[in-house]
Amino acid sequence: MTAKPQQQAPSSPLTERLSVMQWNRFHTVIVLLFGMGWAMDAFEVTLIGNVLGALKERFNLVSDAMSLILGAWFAGLMLGGSGFGCLADRYGRRRIFPGSRCCME
Repeated sequence: MTAKPQQQAPSSPLTERLSVMQWNRFHTVIVLLFGMGWAMDAFEVTLIGNVLGALKERFNLVSDAMSLILGAWFAGLMLGGSGFGCLADRYGRRRIFPGSRCCME
């Protein structure tokens, strides 16, 4: 059995520069910020699951009501994300992001 020669990805100035760059404080901060964003997103999904369970028990909700609540939550995520995304494209993220944060609180 002969080994197949490995194909290399097409080289570009950007990939070459990235491969020789040293890891620095900027990279660490970016990785930590992305990690915090991912963790907050996962926390939101976990939180809604726990809250829905408590709501079901407290108000004796049936499965249809739970589905309606979850559907409204997903619709809010989609509409809010696309709406604030369009506004951020038009007016800039620095202006729109504080407003989107206020809507979530």
